Amino acid sequence: MTPHATQVPQGADEGSALAIPPSLVGLWQARAVEEATGEAEAVDVEIEFGADRTVRLTGPRDEHGEPFFTGRGEWSQDPAAEGLFRFTLRHPLPGPVPGEARAELDGAFLRGRGFLAKGRTSRHYEDGTVTGPGAVTVEGAEGSTPVTVLHRWTTTPDRQGAVADTLLDAWRRTSAPVSPRTLAVFVSTNGDTVFGYEQWASGAELRAFEKAGRQAVEGDGVIEGAERSPALVTVPYRSRTAATGPAGAPAAPGCVVITTFGFASAERARAWADAITLAEETQPEPTPGLLARHFLISGAAADGGVQVLNHSEWSGEDAHRAFLENPVVTPEWQRVEEFTSGITHGPGRRCVLGGALPTV
Repeated sequence: MTPHATQVPQGADEGSALAIPPSLVGLWQARAVEEATGEAEAVDVEIEFGADRTVRLTGPRDEHGEPFFTGRGEWSQDPAAEGLFRFTLRHPLPGPVPGEARAELDGAFLRGRGFLAKGRTSRHYEDGTVTGPGAVTVEGAEGSTPVTVLHRWTTTPDRQGAVADTLLDAWRRTSAPVSPRTLAVFVSTNGDTVFGYEQWASGAELRAFEKAGRQAVEGDGVIEGAERSPALVTVPYRSRTAATGPAGAPAAPGCVVITTFGFASAERARAWADAITLAEETQPEPTPGLLARHFLISGAAADGGVQVLNHSEWSGEDAHRAFLENPVVTPEWQRVEEFTSGITHGPGRRCVLGGALPTV
């Protein structure tokens, strides 16, 4: 088996062979300056950009820690525009007069890993009065972008269970200085693969673990009867929930499909993920059994190529098999087929959860 080879996320200025690209997804501490009333007023806010393209805004907090207002919006990104994005926000107006603030902003990442967005905002009151638009600027400090690390072990059906147990036991026995927010082990239903799936709250936490905890948990990384592939470090790009359970909670999957794809450029990878998302959203009927789909993207390798982790959740194996055997024919899905050339298909596997550990 090959030694452990996790590629740690680093900034581009650190010379990493595989640097994780900037990702808007995550929680940002930001300062907003609004000039809708003619006087600039700076306020500290929190903005969370979701992989499902939603935006959540938390306004400044009072002495009890409660926000004066919360808001929502949506964001978008042209896959060909590296580091550029657009988002909208709507939130109740603080104060005694009922109304709503509405803003549209264009943003760009900064070299220091923050972002700067500028746009226009207006105030809409319940009596029909509208004031503005005025200028608004939002400056985000470095955010907490979630990071997913995928580990793959190739084994045999008679060793698969033992490999999964070994991975889980290693974490149970070791008190690592920092822990992922989610730690799961998936086993392929054909018996030849075990996946380790770590979800970290931020790249900073993962870097801290790589420096002080990886060796403590994994030792030399050798597991009898299993061959290890280099770890894949990714950040979220797009996510879509297709079906929910009772009370809107995520439906429990009976099968998880884990597949990787290689692309010559991040632009091509983002465009492919966008095309599949659009095809699924616009097809006449929902895909039977599809519960959720997530696209996560790696940093650029030395040759400029990137990897995309496609993690999809299904009601069961039969639903995924039927999806492949009975493709939907629409113009949007035909557009997806145009991406066939230039894609490197990694091994895809139908999986079930082999075990998970509670993490801090």
